[in-house]
Amino acid sequence: MGGTINFNRARGWLLGIFGFCLLAQLAVIAGLDSDTRVWPRDKVDLAESLLFVYSAPFGVICGALLGRRSDESKTADSEVPPLVVGLAVGCVGLWNLLLTATTVWFYLDSEIKVSELKDYWHGMVSAAAFLATAALSYFFATGAARRQAGNEGGQGGSGNPPQ
Repeated sequence: MGGTINFNRARGWLLGIFGFCLLAQLAVIAGLDSDTRVWPRDKVDLAESLLFVYSAPFGVICGALLGRRSDESKTADSEVPPLVVGLAVGCVGLWNLLLTATTVWFYLDSEIKVSELKDYWHGMVSAAAFLATAALSYFFATGAARRQAGNEGGQGGSGNPPQ
C-alpha cells in the first residue's frame, strides 16, 4: 500500500463506512414485515432512533466538509501513516458493525422487541462512542489544528500571524 495514505482517501473510507452501514440498516428497517411485532409506526420510530444515533457522526463529517476553507486543500492532500488510517477504519468499522449486526439480528429474530433494539442502540452509542469519536475528530474536525501546526512552522512557533 506504500508508506502513507492520502488524507482525503482516508476521509472517504470513513465516510463510506458510515454511509453504507446507515443505508443498510435503513433498508433492513424498511424491509421489516408489518406483522404483530413491527407496526408501521414502529418502523418510523426505528428509523428516527437510528438517525439519532448517526446524527453526531454525520454532524462532524458534514460540518468538516461543508465548513472547509479553500486554504485547507494543502492539508487535506497531506499524507497519513497507514497505522493511523488502519486504526481509524478499524474503530469506525467496529462501531458500525456493532450497530449493523444488531439491526440484522433483529430482522432475523422475531423474539427481539422494537424497544429492546432501540435500547441497545442508545446504550451502545453511549458505551462505545470512543470507537468512532477519536477517528472522526482526527480526520474531520482537525482542520484548524492542522492550519495551526502549519502556521507554527513558519512563524517561530507562536502560531499567530505576524503583527
